[in-house]
Amino acid sequence: MTRPLTPAAARRRLLVLTFTRWLPVGLTFGLTTLIPLQRGLSLSQLAVILSAQGFVVLALELPTAGLADTIGRRPVLVLAGILAVASGVVFLSAHTLGAFVLALVLQGMFRALDSGPLEAWYVDTALAGHPGTTVERPLSQAATVLGLSIAGGALVSGGLVAWHPFGSGSALLLPYALAIGLYVVNALLVGLLVCEPTRSGGARAALTSAREAPQVVAAGIRLLRAGTVLRSLVLVEVFWSVAM
Repeated sequence: MTRPLTPAAARRRLLVLTFTRWLPVGLTFGLTTLIPLQRGLSLSQLAVILSAQGFVVLALELPTAGLADTIGRRPVLVLAGILAVASGVVFLSAHTLGAFVLALVLQGMFRALDSGPLEAWYVDTALAGHPGTTVERPLSQAATVLGLSIAGGALVSGGLVAWHPFGSGSALLLPYALAIGLYVVNALLVGLLVCEPTRSGGARAALTSAREAPQVVAAGIRLLRAGTVLRSLVLVEVFWSVAM
């Protein structure tokens, strides 16, 4: 029987996995727009590509959350890592609108699957056997690591583009290729570091959870209508997204 993780050990794993998850985002932050434009796509086509990811995340965010609760956080995070690698490979080799859309659809699936399971795993693991553990501070530390990872990745990406050690080919490709490698590392680390009890129910429980998703959405809308504070928080997210 595997010995339960201590809260300190769970915290360290949370921070490592957060770093390896978000560093590739910093590396590719601007390249997602620059590479398609460099390969001849127009600004309107670029908008189609980026919106494809947004619509996929919107459609899958709630069902994938239920999936993580039914089959476990580890398999969902591993699947997200595989999709991240697949998306990166398709994007790096894409030269047409359809190929770029496929890459961003895969990326949307990855982001929906990846949204929340790691933090939920940390909370469950830290509190298992230690109900008095304070989880707010480690979660805030993880949020800090997230921001620093993106910022650091963006700086490294800019440096690699300026360096351009390979004379042939675009200078934009090296940071993106490095990001794909880091997604592979993150997926392997998830498989090694995320430990949790085996969940029962499997595919049937996941299907039931997906069927309940519309009811949960309707209940959430009713809460928004009734709660001023909650509605204000959601509007902040809406305006932030529009600004992005």
